[in-house]
Amino acid sequence: MDERLEKIWNLHHKIHGKIRKRSMRYYQEIGVSYKEVLLFNTVRINPNITLGELSALLGLSKSTASSMVTRMVESGIIIREVPSDNRRIVHLRISPDYKSKPAIIEKRNQMISELFSEMNDEDIKEALKGLELMHALMKE
Repeated sequence: MDERLEKIWNLHHKIHGKIRKRSMRYYQEIGVSYKEVLLFNTVRINPNITLGELSALLGLSKSTASSMVTRMVESGIIIREVPSDNRRIVHLRISPDYKSKPAIIEKRNQMISELFSEMNDEDIKEALKGLELMHALMKE
């Protein structure tokens, strides 16, 4: 294998681990787990996602995802909606009430600002260029 590709893979793994570790510290302050933040962000990016789609994207069993969703519904972060034309499907989205007090988003923004505080405009452009290329080349 090309050593450069191995280096890309290893750097991705290290970056993901560092972000996860830092995220766990940040979100612990507001009583939300790292997996719940992943769930929150997935629902935020994919409004009206179903539980099955959510569990597949997160690599969780449906029962685990359902338990997490239930906790976030009880906390007023996520709402479940059942379409009138298909009662077997449940769509998930961020609660409009939560949008008025977005602790998760505020923590995320604080963490991102601190993580990238030493990057100048050129660094940001280069990082985006590389990440966008990787994203474009990866197939589902």
